[in-house]
Amino acid sequence: MAQSTEYELKHKREILKATKEIKALEETLSKLRGKAVTDAQKEIGALKEKRKGARELIKGYQAVTEEYRDQIDLGRVMMKSLRAETDLVKGLKHNHQMLLKYGKSKAKLHVKVAKALSLEVDNTANIQANIENLGTAEYQNLDLTKQILHMKKLQAQTGDDALQASITSLEVQQNLNERLKKMHDISSATAEQFLKPVKYMQDLVGKIPLVGGALSKMIPIDKWEDDIKNKVGESVKKAFNIKEPEVPLDEHQALLDYRKSGVAFQGVTLKKFKEQKQTQADITAESNESAKGMKKGQLAMIGLSAIAAVVVAALVKMVAASFKFANETGLSYKQTLKLGGALAINAEGVKAIAEEFGNINGITTMMAVDMKILNKQYGISASASAKILKLQTATSGQSNRQLLAQQKQVAQMARLEGVSPAAVFESMAANSEDFAKFTKDSGKNLMKMAIQAKKVGLEMSTITGAMEKSLDLESSINAQFEASVLLGRQINLDKFRQLSLAGDALGAQKEIVRLVGSEQEWNNMNLIQRKALADAVGMQVSEVSKVVG
Repeated sequence: MAQSTEYELKHKREILKATKEIKALEETLSKLRGKAVTDAQKEIGALKEKRKGARELIKGYQAVTEEYRDQIDLGRVMMKSLRAETDLVKGLKHNHQMLLKYGKSKAKLHVKVAKALSLEVDNTANIQANIENLGTAEYQNLDLTKQILHMKKLQAQTGDDALQASITSLEVQQNLNERLKKMHDISSATAEQFLKPVKYMQDLVGKIPLVGGALSKMIPIDKWEDDIKNKVGESVKKAFNIKEPEVPLDEHQALLDYRKSGVAFQGVTLKKFKEQKQTQADITAESNESAKGMKKGQLAMIGLSAIAAVVVAALVKMVAASFKFANETGLSYKQTLKLGGALAINAEGVKAIAEEFGNINGITTMMAVDMKILNKQYGISASASAKILKLQTATSGQSNRQLLAQQKQVAQMARLEGVSPAAVFESMAANSEDFAKFTKDSGKNLMKMAIQAKKVGLEMSTITGAMEKSLDLESSINAQFEASVLLGRQINLDKFRQLSLAGDALGAQKEIVRLVGSEQEWNNMNLIQRKALADAVGMQVSEVSKVVG
């Protein structure tokens, strides 16, 4: 067996090298004096121990069964491949020694230990496979809990303290696998977000009359999905400092296939086995290329007709959407035909804009695309987006597309804060009156405040309501004085009133947080004090408790 021979040759070379060095030192020993003699003797002793250890390794390797030799060989390749994972490599080295110890014994308990030890190597191969397949469907979750418990049981039965290191090695593998699982979940979720627009377009194409089903199958969604998942997986591995394996998994797989094939008993070497597999692969590849060549002419012939079919089908859909919109709104066919592209892409968005603005003037295809992206990527409804767009235009000289781009930025901000973008936009749309009162600079300031309010479980109307109450000077000043007396500290709402008057919603919210104080101060207040402070800032006690928390 090729790998076995390599293993033995490696240690035989070590023995030969040590023997030569011992001989050279012994020849110079008579010429040395004093401390140099002692040092040379120590070095000779160390070399003899090293030589003895290499001989014992060869002897032990030859004594174990074929199965465990293969595991030792595979473990050596894995040590090279995953040497960046030092704890894994340390465990594999220990596993090597323990397999040599237990793999040659026929005792029933020792056979169980050897079987359990061989699984450690398979675990490492599976971990490498998961590193390579991170974020893809090929990733397989591993749970080594049962193996760890089984090894602990074997350690207790044998009384072998050296097996404690094997338990530690399994725990290292389990911890690494848990890290990989988190990385896989992140990769899968991220890739899914990237793929949403692509899958939506595939669905859209699939709905084209007559040829939609065939055309949607021509979109290489599976290949794109694999490419995206691989790219995302690579980025996540870099972020978590997971190094790529140095030896591809197929090298390990070749060794595993060789072992399972049983051809070793027929005198076939690993090298010969790999050559035979490569020959088979080449034949298969050649056959596939021939098949592709035969189909190439057919594909060229249908190419132009398929493109023509797509164009015609798209035009049919645009006209049908235009006629339907005309029938629903009472507009003329001539008017709605100008919106054909926008209606084909996002009829719901066009309808929402028309309802909010009261007309179809200025609606473009790209606006429909922008609103569709907001819906598919962030879950924002067309009605909420259109309602906020109408309010934005009242305080901004920017174009509708620029304002929709701003909505996308705000949605991304919400996502980064861990808040649902759809919930933030629904909250703003539901409080359009407050939005109109306090919005400025296209409403971005108010949008940021809505995100922060949602982050602590409040509605935008809670903050805008407090702002409005602060401008009722008589009642606001009375509440301020009452709170100051009951709390025993000065409560000054002047800045809060200034910010409210200026429409600075985000600044007003931050001032509320400053005024109510810390969580400890809130916990030290009694019921009357809490109610007085809540009245001073124009909120309910339950709402203030969320701001404090």
